[in-house]
Order: sequence, then C-alpha cells, then structure tokens
Amino acid sequence: MKRKELPLIPLAAILGFTVILPQISRYWMFGPTAILGHAYFDLQKTPEEWKELIRDKTILTIGGAHRSGTTLLWECITNHPDITGFGSEFESGVSFSEGVLMQDVLPQHGVATELAIKSSDDYDRQMVGVGKYALADEASVHLTEQDDRVTAENLAKLLNRYGAFWNNLTKPVWVDKSPPAAVMSRAFQGLYNINVDGSDEPKVSPTRFLFTTRHPIANAYGHHHLLGGSDVVPFDTGILQ
Repeated sequence: MKRKELPLIPLAAILGFTVILPQISRYWMFGPTAILGHAYFDLQKTPEEWKELIRDKTILTIGGAHRSGTTLLWECITNHPDITGFGSEFESGVSFSEGVLMQDVLPQHGVATELAIKSSDDYDRQMVGVGKYALADEASVHLTEQDDRVTAENLAKLLNRYGAFWNNLTKPVWVDKSPPAAVMSRAFQGLYNINVDGSDEPKVSPTRFLFTTRHPIANAYGHHHLLGGSDVVPFDTGILQ
C-alpha cells in the first residue's frame, strides 16, 4: 500500500497563518512598535542636550488613579495648538497611550500590565495591578528624587524614548499621561530637574503635574469593568482594597 504523503503545503499555510495573524492584529492596534519595539525609535541625545532643549519648555505629566479620567483629560489638553502629546495607541504603541508603559526607567503599572498578570499566581498575593499597586510598600511605588534611578543618564534614556513619540518637540508644552505619576511624581520631577553640569545655579523647573480624582466607588466599578467583571462589584473580594 502506498504511504500517504503529508499535506505539507496546507500545513505550512495553516502554521504560517497562526503565526502571522497575531502579529498583524498587534500591528493593527499598536503600529510599528508592535513589530520593532520602542527602543528602535529612540532618539540619541545626551543629558546635556536634553537639559538645553527643555530649558524653555514645560513637561506636563497627567496622573491619577487608573479609570479616573486621565485619558479624557489628556485628549482634551493635547488638542491645544501649543501642546504636543503621544498620539493614538497606534502611534504610541501602548494601551491608552500611557507614557509609563513606553519606558523602562521607572516601574510600569498600568492597564496593559494588569491584563497580562491577572491570571498569574502572584496576582492575589502581591500588591500589583491598577487597583492595588499604590498601596504597596514605599520603596516599590512611592518614588522620590532620592531614588537610585534618578540620574542624568536615565533622564536622557527617558526623554530619548518619550521624545521619539511626542509629535512636535518645537511646541512649548510636552504632555505625558502616566497615571502612576500620582505616586511617582517626585521621581519624575527629580529626573527632569536633575543638574547635569555640576553647578549650583538654580534652574527653573520645567515640570508640572495635573492629577485627576474620581469617587472611589465609581473608580472601583471602572476597574472591575475593565478586567471583565460582572455588572455587580463583588465588594467582598477585596477589589476596593
């Protein structure tokens, strides 16, 4: 009996389709960074070049609890002709165009990371995710200008990443929408204010912050809905903790 040959071409087509389709889907949502990564687009400016560039600029960071309206506020503000932002998810390459999800200088806490870890074993035991991270120990989330990561090198690393995705660096105001800045604002400010030339000459800070708040019950419902919960928040599961 003649042995049947495997249908290699159809199998290869199916295998290729299963590999390529997710990449197409990611590209459709998050643009070129889904394939190339954010680092591919990094600028190559030095700390000294960035300090000179931001001398007459304002870096406005929008922060606050996730699901408290930071995205709506950011969308409104970036419509101003003197303000530049990161653009859409396709342009920024991250969920809700949150700057903190683009960078790797400071910890990432956000919607995308929440969805990625919610099925892990550590999710229920550790202070992680959009609703709990801000209640973790001081050293892990409440970062200040004394943090070891506040260095001139990291200033350049952060702005080389952000600068590649801000639409127009000639505008006087650059906006970063990073909800966790609500607990890491002093670290962000320390980076932007860092003295790179060794002098004691006082500098005008380019940093400004705008924080949003929302009623905690409404905020809890927003978290629960985001994570695929039911219409009724199970208050006994600790979602409000």
